[in-house]
Amino acid sequence: MSDTSANLDIVELRFARSVEDRRGRDLEVMAIQLASQEQLVIHAMPMRNKYRKRYEEIGK
Repeated sequence: MSDTSANLDIVELRFARSVEDRRGRDLEVMAIQLASQEQLVIHAMPMRNKYRKRYEEIGK
């Protein structure tokens, strides 16, 4: 496994809130914003119940 972090110009860490998997289930996704304006997903998992109400309140 090579270390590619030296090639990434990370601008900020973001939480993308309105992501669904192929089955339409909501996911919690952590991504980093690169200087190139691309986002690189670094973590994804099914939406936990403790966050679901908050996301429904603010909308997707």
